[in-house]
Amino acid sequence: MNTITPGARINTTQYDANGNVLWTLDPQNLQTALQEGGGLAGGPQTLATEYTYNTANQMGDNAPAGTELVSELGPQRTVYVPSAGGGSPTSYTGRVQTSYSYDSGQPNAGQAPPDYLVTGTTVALNVNGTLYRYLEILDPFLA
Repeated sequence: MNTITPGARINTTQYDANGNVLWTLDPQNLQTALQEGGGLAGGPQTLATEYTYNTANQMGDNAPAGTELVSELGPQRTVYVPSAGGGSPTSYTGRVQTSYSYDSGQPNAGQAPPDYLVTGTTVALNVNGTLYRYLEILDPFLA
């Protein structure tokens, strides 16, 4: 689904059969994807934010498939990692990945029905499948 905001800026969103958002593309990244097309390393989908939902009982809480957001993978960006010796930071191109866990530490686990609440969040930088703890990264967007 495309949404037009003032200034004719277009947001693009794709949903699954359950109404869950599968991916979104903001106006700036949509414009880049259209301009670069097949010339983007990894393809235009690397500019989208992608959402992954659980399969049936994936989180061990008997939640029906598609009811819990398992992870969010942000658009590709350049981030800077400090060097060990205090020199210039090293730049990496990657995607911020946020993973969610549900109902950890729930009282009476296994006896009471799960609450399906997010109880843990992990944020990392995904660089070609390798995850780096995000708190150790100097992000130019936060500086």
